[in-house]
Amino acid sequence: MKEDRIIGAWRRRRVVILFLLGLLGLASTGLASSRTVNPGAATVASPDHVAAGPDATVSEAPAGLPDPGAPVKQKLTRQDAEIEFSVAALEGSRILHGQMADLRFTVKDATTGAPLSVLSPSVWLDRDKPVPGEKEGGGLTCKEKIGLYMQGSLAYRPDVDLNSYFILSLNNDATISVTDPIVSFSGVTQLYTIIQLKRPGEDWAASRDDKLLFVTMPRAGQVAVVSTETFKVIQNVDAGPNPYRIALQPDGRYLWVGNDSAEAGESGVTVIDAVSRQVAARILTAPGHHEIAFSEDSRYAFVTNSREATLSIIDVGRLARVQELTVGVDPISLAYSKLGKSIFVASAGSGTVAVVDAGSHRVLSTLELEPGLRVVRITPDGRHAFVANSRTSQLLILDTATGKVVERVEMDSEPDQVTFTREFAYIRCKGSQAVVLIPLRQVGQGRTLAVSRIQYGQRPPGDSPFHAFADAIVPTPEEGHVLIANPADSMIYYYMEGMQFAMGSFRSHGGTVQRAVRVVDRGVREIERGVYGARVRIPGQGRYQVAFLLDTPRVLHCFDFSAAANPLLVDKDARLPLIEILTRERAALVGERFTLRVRMVDRGSGAPVKGVADLRLQATLAPGTWFDKYPVLEVGDGVYEASFSPARPGPHYLTFSCASLGMDARQFPNLVMTARSPPGAGVQSTP
Repeated sequence: MKEDRIIGAWRRRRVVILFLLGLLGLASTGLASSRTVNPGAATVASPDHVAAGPDATVSEAPAGLPDPGAPVKQKLTRQDAEIEFSVAALEGSRILHGQMADLRFTVKDATTGAPLSVLSPSVWLDRDKPVPGEKEGGGLTCKEKIGLYMQGSLAYRPDVDLNSYFILSLNNDATISVTDPIVSFSGVTQLYTIIQLKRPGEDWAASRDDKLLFVTMPRAGQVAVVSTETFKVIQNVDAGPNPYRIALQPDGRYLWVGNDSAEAGESGVTVIDAVSRQVAARILTAPGHHEIAFSEDSRYAFVTNSREATLSIIDVGRLARVQELTVGVDPISLAYSKLGKSIFVASAGSGTVAVVDAGSHRVLSTLELEPGLRVVRITPDGRHAFVANSRTSQLLILDTATGKVVERVEMDSEPDQVTFTREFAYIRCKGSQAVVLIPLRQVGQGRTLAVSRIQYGQRPPGDSPFHAFADAIVPTPEEGHVLIANPADSMIYYYMEGMQFAMGSFRSHGGTVQRAVRVVDRGVREIERGVYGARVRIPGQGRYQVAFLLDTPRVLHCFDFSAAANPLLVDKDARLPLIEILTRERAALVGERFTLRVRMVDRGSGAPVKGVADLRLQATLAPGTWFDKYPVLEVGDGVYEASFSPARPGPHYLTFSCASLGMDARQFPNLVMTARSPPGAGVQSTP
């Protein structure tokens, strides 16, 4: 049955599985035969809304929706499961356009009422809107829409996808590339957008809810605050001289930024309130580079001072330095062990690891190793410390309870980064295009470790002059998968544990170098036993369908709610004209003239908006390798048009801007035009 194929294709919730299937040529969902439904009808039990089966499904949703903006509760009862859906405004009593709302799905056993935990529901939010290619007066069923969502169709995407994640790469050219791993524009790229920074970024940290990203920019002396909902810089915060490292304390209250300077009167940390995004304190420590760690309860911050061979201990409540410890020559890295409640400080010059009690602030022991230590990281369970020595190309694994070396592993050239998943440690080596994997379960067991290596590029990362303090290896939301950035190849590689090679790769725009990588998760999470939820910003007013897909128990259903107009946004939008795209054609041949025509009318009176002289069209060739801007000229009665001849084949993003109206690409409609090579012209490559 069609439902079985859909659910089978979505067995793993995260979109990267679809990416892998796409690489193997196996991803295919397709649409069911077209059915005509009434878009305004209430959600009721029918084969269009639930997966068919011997146990009939009964919907207890109300016959009609309440007033727009009112909180909603709807229940779906099956023979094997009961699902209650609710949506309510985060602030206030009404669900408004542009504001945050909480979505909840409570899943219980229909017989016992026991919560069903550890499920992976897939959820999409979408307003009622026309579907390209549908018949006049027709519409798609719930399962047909889910089929489109799962295909990653550019022509029809949900307003909010709560199953996906985005891949962010920190580039060398003052940009952050945002990649959507499921959507490929004509097979060329998955580039979603580009975030423009004032200066190149060096390190980053996310807020606890993953809604904000904080990026240090040493050459600007600032931290960029990026919204991960709009992927735009919303603020630049002054962060003192040379801000390099940044870390969010465990309780999420303060961001700590290391100010690297050779001058004693400038070097230290800047503390930023993570909510107000204002500087809370500027604390001088000692000259040099600073690494930052915290006690588990966020009572103390620990800051290394590389030039003074010291560790500064700062009382977070008072935002004052309370103690200074000597830890070793050139302290280069530190990490907190929750099991031993201690800080491990690795010093490159002396080759020592100082173990500091996080409560009493005493140096408990100093482990004599070898000079050249580069990084120390603690395993997720706190039992072991991984210490990489880039000079001797060795990895030493310490027991955090005893401080003894329990494993000594020969590495490839210059190990410099360590990342953990639940099963493995990943060690990057600057002099090798292979990442070393160590199974965590075998550490300290007294037998030879089953060390393995995976190739992830053509050149070792050390061949590139561009490196960042931020991690080049990060886990994905899917357990057992990692992303690896290689600045020498300017590629991000995707790896699934158990494979002998990378399963796929992503390239950034133009000639940028991808120095670090991280993930922004958009998924629904289990917030308490049997309750799955997400917090979303409502993108517009109107009626929404909430498509819900679950594998076991097998459910496919669309719930409903309605968002009201936000008076604050309505007043703002009322001053902006309505824009209508008149051109229906979405394709052109290379070298031929493509003309795009739009109409602008007053939002209140409907009268044509005339005399706009600074309307501009930007055409960007995916994946951002070329763009140009063109004037949009008035041709009469509020109608404007722009023309250009695409020089290369591929998808072109077409966006508008107008300074006099105060409008940018967010207020204008946008579209994708595909340029194709003329027949018989041969294949032209996109640079």
